[in-house]
Amino acid sequence: MLTTNKFYKVIAPILFSTFVISIESMAKGKESAEQLAFLKAERLAKLGRLDLKDPTVQQLESYPLYPYLVFNQFSSELNRLKPKDIKHFANQYPDSHLEGLLRFNYTAYLGERKSWGEFLSHYSEIDSPNTVMQCRYAEALYRQKRTTEAAKLAAQLWSVGRSQPDSCDDLFRLFRANGDLTSDVALSRVLNALDANKWGLSGYALRFVKSESDRRIADAARSVYRSPFKVLQMGRGYSPKQLAKIQRIAIERAYRHDPYEALNLLLKLGKGFDLSQADNLRELTRVGVRVAKELDAHDRVKLAKLDPTYASAELTEWRIRLALLEQDWQQVATLIAKLPKELQESPRWQYWLAALPDNQMRTQILDSLRSKRSFYGFLAADHLGQDADLNHEPITFDQTLLTELRNSKHYLRIKELTQLDRYTVSRSEFNRWIETMSSNEIQHAAHLM
Repeated sequence: MLTTNKFYKVIAPILFSTFVISIESMAKGKESAEQLAFLKAERLAKLGRLDLKDPTVQQLESYPLYPYLVFNQFSSELNRLKPKDIKHFANQYPDSHLEGLLRFNYTAYLGERKSWGEFLSHYSEIDSPNTVMQCRYAEALYRQKRTTEAAKLAAQLWSVGRSQPDSCDDLFRLFRANGDLTSDVALSRVLNALDANKWGLSGYALRFVKSESDRRIADAARSVYRSPFKVLQMGRGYSPKQLAKIQRIAIERAYRHDPYEALNLLLKLGKGFDLSQADNLRELTRVGVRVAKELDAHDRVKLAKLDPTYASAELTEWRIRLALLEQDWQQVATLIAKLPKELQESPRWQYWLAALPDNQMRTQILDSLRSKRSFYGFLAADHLGQDADLNHEPITFDQTLLTELRNSKHYLRIKELTQLDRYTVSRSEFNRWIETMSSNEIQHAAHLM
């Protein structure tokens, strides 16, 4: 369930789109002299030719987008940048997303230059390192003789079920040369590749599976990938995690051919498909819901056998819909009772609970629903022949806060960026702006949009 603060963080980007449209209508005319000066300076900054001490450039220091000039100039001369420059930029513009981006660019540059000591000192300050950055980090650990840490991260990066960027090749050569590419790591990649439908990559990883027991598991998984129902013939010798992974590989392959084939395979696996594992439950839900969406009443029996313990709430909801199509009211009542309490009490299922024949609580349930501002609340009001209760709660805005937000650097940058058709960047500014806001502040900020 969304908290109030989370709700506003979800709805705010939608309101931002409306803001973009309103601002766009303001941006149809020519750019202002200040905007033209900025655009000229920006072109020079991107070429690394902007003199930030030039008096004409300094005149733009009060312009909302001035930090972008500094950022672009710094980014174009990373070879001359010093850690103190990064720190100074962060201190000057702590509220800007550019600070993290500049730090990322500088750290990436250090990795490309193989300045491992400096790279390691900056890496911890990166918020969301991408795959290339992680590979550089693991390589740096190897180069600095921190082999245990390096091997652990390298194994995680190597064993994924997809090809990694070429920038990771140096790391993986060190990984193999150091003897850290073990048979069990290779087996993990075989299974991950098959799970990601990468048959060729699984064959590549198979070359590094040296253990006889690991090879048997890898061969079995590849055989199941080619013929999914062979999973039913698997014997012992697999860990619960390995068995579940191979079963999901089989189900996914069957699903790609026909969802009903995957359903039949799941039914044959029965209790052998461990639903206590979250990934297994998600797979069962995916198959069951896909079949239920065919809205074929003949599938009800199979779906009941698929999830006899009502482990999947989403599938149970779809089983209720199928029962409603057949007006099987007894089954509707039974299935609603099997839903988690939070779902049982949702307007949707309370409404259908009230719709059950001879429900003595019908009027009471509908009257309670009528007071809720929702689709089912409106339906309930219609059934009772009463007006829907809109529960309108007008918001009283704090004019002081509105003025404060309107004059904030974030808002001024968003406004300028949008006028210059920089919608993607203005969205980044907007997201950074509401990141640390309270729900009340987000509500006021949305009003400005």
